[in-house]
Amino acid sequence: MLALEAGGFGSWESDFRSDTGKADTFVAELYGLDASRPCWSMSEVRNRIHPEDRGRVDAATRFAIKHRTLCEVEFRDRSIDPLTGEEGARWLAARGRVVEWEPSGAPRSMVGVTWDATEAVRQRQTRALMADEMNHRVKNAFAVLGSLVTIGAREADNPITFAADLRRQIGMLSEAHDVSVRLSGRDVGREVELPAARILEDVLAPWRGTAALTLRVDETLMLGRCRAPAFAMLVHELATNAVKYGPLGEVGGVLSVALTAGPDGHLEMEWNECRAVPVPGRNDLAEEGFGSILMRHCLGALRGRVQRELRAEGLWLKLTTEPVGPY
Repeated sequence: MLALEAGGFGSWESDFRSDTGKADTFVAELYGLDASRPCWSMSEVRNRIHPEDRGRVDAATRFAIKHRTLCEVEFRDRSIDPLTGEEGARWLAARGRVVEWEPSGAPRSMVGVTWDATEAVRQRQTRALMADEMNHRVKNAFAVLGSLVTIGAREADNPITFAADLRRQIGMLSEAHDVSVRLSGRDVGREVELPAARILEDVLAPWRGTAALTLRVDETLMLGRCRAPAFAMLVHELATNAVKYGPLGEVGGVLSVALTAGPDGHLEMEWNECRAVPVPGRNDLAEEGFGSILMRHCLGALRGRVQRELRAEGLWLKLTTEPVGPY
């Protein structure tokens, strides 16, 4: 018992004949059950499982009984998230096995352990999000490379100049592609701020010096380390979308970006795309892909609000953050 407690585990037992269960105090507290009672009906226990996960728990139990094997399952409980007010704030994991059988072959009792698996599940979800983001970025990188070839072929005087410019731009792309990771990994204190203009220029570096991009920036605007990576990822996502659907992926298009300080000390960024050939009737803003999820995450981290219009000439967007501070 001491070993279970030290490892953060609690023990339980289910009696299939009486349809009841009993457990130690640790498990009772996890499920929100009255620890002073000797046992509870299985319907009481089952009611503490999130409704969307009960079927999965039942299926795992039936499988273990049918194949006389170990039952292992993760599920959410009915605890409430203090921030969102939604159920399912905590994940539990259970592992058990039938240890007694009726002469007929029906299960008599099952014993097992339960523990709080919230942190482990969240770590897996974070790794999955990171893997999705990496896949998304790789696809975007190929789109950006195609854009650089298109723009370079338009502006180069000869193949040698074209090759030199393309190598230079690919080198800048390599730096810009990883700017958010470098910023978030820096060993800086909360009081340290980073210039927003530098972040914007780093991400858009592959197109700087070309007719496809015009920048107007306020060099005095600063972002704290908690906002800087989100700003870099947001600009990177907007840029790669401008490659796929806007002026950075065609000959003759222009992207204009203005970074200014608002009257209350907040950051304002206006993003204005102008395609060489307008495309009326597009509705890309309605698409809900990983890029949209990433942009929402970035806006939340920036504590910002955004206005967006998808015009025939391309996307117009205005980002406004709360007053800029050292966070």
